[in-house]
Amino acid sequence: MHLYKQSVITLLGINCLCFGEIAKKCPNSGVAFPDKVKIDQPIEQLEELLEELDPQQFRNYTVSNIAFLYEIKVFLLFSEYLSTLPENDKPAAIAEQNRWKAEHTRKVEEGYNEYISGTLASYSAGLAGIESCKARIAILERQMQARCF
Repeated sequence: MHLYKQSVITLLGINCLCFGEIAKKCPNSGVAFPDKVKIDQPIEQLEELLEELDPQQFRNYTVSNIAFLYEIKVFLLFSEYLSTLPENDKPAAIAEQNRWKAEHTRKVEEGYNEYISGTLASYSAGLAGIESCKARIAILERQMQARCF
């Protein structure tokens, strides 16, 4: 039952992230940004569910789905941020995003390798990915906010 509930929440989350966004206007630019509440709702639901789950296999599935949703959020925020930049600033922003992605991949691999043969390997990798994405999201949100003023 837990796996079914998790799958439904994940599919709803992907739908909200990819298709059901409500846009907010950046006050000084006319640029529409995703509504943070809509994007964060499925992530928060899965994070709450994660605290209740047992055995470890269900926790592993759920943390992987949370990490996936955070990666989608990074992609969406970066795409919005990139759309606000002048053409000559876009290559540097893309290079920065690519550096982050390489570092993100390294951190996820480190998280996995910490428990390489155990049941906590994918859980640890998921947590590392989530933390990496949260840090990138904070940077992107600050950059987007700065573009509004």
